Amino acid sequence: SLHKIHFYQKSENLIFLKIIFTCLVHEIDEENHQFQYSVLDIIQVTAEFTLITLFK
Repeated sequence: SLHKIHFYQKSENLIFLKIIFTCLVHEIDEENHQFQYSVLDIIQVTAEFTLITLFK
């Protein structure tokens, strides 16, 4: 629920564990790109913000 999402955002700053999100990005990436950790962080924050906005 939206309440749980807000709770996790406040407590851990991110909804998904970094390793799980990183695996998801690599699974989606068909070209086998190399991603810097800072880029993965930006992608994750943007994706989570988008999901939260859609569920509001």
